[in-house]
Amino acid sequence: MPTMRMAGLVRSERGPSGGYRLNKSPEEITLERVVRLFQGQLAPIGYATRRNPDSCPKFVADSLREAWGEVRDATIETLERTTFADLAKRAGGAWNEDLSVLVP
Repeated sequence: MPTMRMAGLVRSERGPSGGYRLNKSPEEITLERVVRLFQGQLAPIGYATRRNPDSCPKFVADSLREAWGEVRDATIETLERTTFADLAKRAGGAWNEDLSVLVP
């Protein structure tokens, strides 16, 4: 949670009903943002990153780099379109708009 707090996604509240609360609406927080906070790059393998890819042998670059790039792009696309609101809906919960917390 400290990582998400430092990124501005959640805030901590003290007191008997304290804890962590979302700083943004659940529709605005994507899995892509959260995964990048904890994982960094989203490419499944170092030579498939968009920025500063690892070097690889020519036969790998010629035969596999494009496929791994497609995997990377599909992963990013899926994470970008999946929000915390989507996750709550899938879990069968609802968002309390006042507190931005998941309630059963």
